[in-house]
Amino acid sequence: MARADAKFTKAHAPFVLVVEDEFFLRYATAEYLEDCGFSVLQAANADEAVGLLQRNRNVGTVFSDIQMPGSMNGLGLAHWITETLPGVKVLLTSGQVLPATAREWPLLAKPYDMAEVERRLREMTAQD
Repeated sequence: MARADAKFTKAHAPFVLVVEDEFFLRYATAEYLEDCGFSVLQAANADEAVGLLQRNRNVGTVFSDIQMPGSMNGLGLAHWITETLPGVKVLLTSGQVLPATAREWPLLAKPYDMAEVERRLREMTAQD
């Protein structure tokens, strides 16, 4: 279902990488964001996300869960992005209480409202 208020055109759609190990949540979030006018890539964990980010330099924002399997969690991914790709913004999400180090990045608690994800990503993209 396409959103009538989507301000992005396909040619200028911001690229967002959605990183979530729960398939259905990742798919639903990516689908919603695409309907809002974003170009979306998906990764099931931080390791996959790093590979996608290394191959796709047009990604401007990453929306990542914190708790994931693999060699690093979402906080590790956020640190890697900040150090390696300082122009890429990070929005984190979690359903658990987090350590103080998570406060370095904006955070949405799970379960999150899709419209709030869209709003936050639009704000982050507009800051470019």
